[in-house]
Amino acid sequence: MNLQWGATMPDPLGTWPCQIVSGTLIVAMMSPGSMSKEAALTQLLTSLFADGELSQIALYALGEEIHRELPHQGSLQTLAFEVMRHAQRHNRIPALFSAIRESRSQRRADVEQVERLWSPNQAPVINSIHPITTSRATVPKPSYFVGRDVLANDLVQRLQRDPVKPIAIMGPGGIGKSTLAMAVLDRLEIKQRFPDARHFVRLDESRSVNAALALIAQSVGAQGQSPTIAELQGAIAAAPTLLVLDNFETPWEHDRAASEALLSSIGALPGVALIVTMRGAKRPDGLAWDRTIHVKRLNDDEGLKLFYAIADFDVDSDSSPIRSLIAELEGVPLAIKLLAHQAEGVPIAAIIAQWKSERTAMLRHAGMTSNRLTDWAMSVALSFDSPRMTEPAKRLASIMARLPDGIAINDVHALMPKEWSTAVSVLTQVGLAWQEDDRLCMLAPVRDHLRANYALGYEDWVIARLS
Repeated sequence: MNLQWGATMPDPLGTWPCQIVSGTLIVAMMSPGSMSKEAALTQLLTSLFADGELSQIALYALGEEIHRELPHQGSLQTLAFEVMRHAQRHNRIPALFSAIRESRSQRRADVEQVERLWSPNQAPVINSIHPITTSRATVPKPSYFVGRDVLANDLVQRLQRDPVKPIAIMGPGGIGKSTLAMAVLDRLEIKQRFPDARHFVRLDESRSVNAALALIAQSVGAQGQSPTIAELQGAIAAAPTLLVLDNFETPWEHDRAASEALLSSIGALPGVALIVTMRGAKRPDGLAWDRTIHVKRLNDDEGLKLFYAIADFDVDSDSSPIRSLIAELEGVPLAIKLLAHQAEGVPIAAIIAQWKSERTAMLRHAGMTSNRLTDWAMSVALSFDSPRMTEPAKRLASIMARLPDGIAINDVHALMPKEWSTAVSVLTQVGLAWQEDDRLCMLAPVRDHLRANYALGYEDWVIARLS
């Protein structure tokens, strides 16, 4: 089997590269008796990360095929997200990627033509390919879903209404907003309500409205390099559509007016149920929103359950050291997941020692490309470096990083009498802090990262020491 087809095959039919690569990837990962899926994926990635348009298209096709053909492979799903984000940087992909979304008969004909033209000895393998669905649903599944049943049930009930009002899922970075949305899209009731058009669109790298619109159009199957709202409507007119725009704060922070206009236009399309996930507590204007779903911390038992599910520890062993360690992460799912990945196959005593030495610097998924899902530092940086952040807000956040019990609102007023209100509002709106009674609070993993990476001036250091 030639695992380097995607990088070397010529382009005989113009828009064929996507289809050829797509069929090849299924062959490489599905053929009986071949290497493991992980090994095949590694070799494919090695060959496809070369420069050139065909390689970029192949990368996107690889990510799509992992989503569709291997829906239960959690580690491969994570790699698929990385691959697709890398490939989306290529500006011709929206036009060429439409070749992947053909009907079952067309896809079968393509694979058969690949067989005839490129690999006539692969017939038994190609015949073993899993059936390709004609559904336009593009929904990744969360690898782990713990402690959110009440929120999920609430969201499912709202999506059963007619019409469905737009829903915002809000909360700090790493708290599980995307996971909640993916889990709900996979619920049986939602599959029955939206059987052929459930779409989860990641926008965390879409720093413009045009980039966001291109990804949305790509997901729903709209044609053209410069899609319009009318083309979106044409693509989704055939069936009720559930559209999740994940990390919508990215385009919104860079162009608020245009992003709100886009949301308003999508929300007005008939038959579209809209969910938006965003960091922080501030929703975009321009829509008649349903009540916001605020995602909060896991409790200690839920955090321990999530850790055990990933780290594969013996649940009958003494959980006291692990429980104490998890408690320091204050129920933040992403932090718990990253710690659990570090703990796989490692004695708990070694993990505790590493935590005492490195703190949140150890919260990263080794061997994975760093991004907001695999590296705690990058997750916090997305909020701290947000265009919404101001210098007074950054100063206040750096002071709070030294205050485990938070800071009284009156003390913030005394500390920065002219800027205190704006600074407090900004920190809560970007999800770095929240107000509880008369105090402003910050999650422990956020404090740890900011304390280690952002220095204080002498005056603020004295204030933090005396508070």
